[in-house]
Amino acid sequence: MSSGAVAVRSRALLEAIIESAPIALIVSDAQGTLRLVNHAAEVLFGYARNELVGHPIEMLLPVAMRERHPAVRDT
Repeated sequence: MSSGAVAVRSRALLEAIIESAPIALIVSDAQGTLRLVNHAAEVLFGYARNELVGHPIEMLLPVAMRERHPAVRDT
């Protein structure tokens, strides 16, 4: 199996594990962009997956904290 195929298979396994979790799980990158969310997160936050993935994690924070969060995240 090539390293590319292993990476694809590993990613699929990670996504399956996250999706099957009974609690809300979200994964963001270093810039705070949401990359993965599971169904429980959709239910908890009231957004569809396509409304979350690719958007800043700050959208899930209370309005009063959104502006300050990037500075805290970057430390």
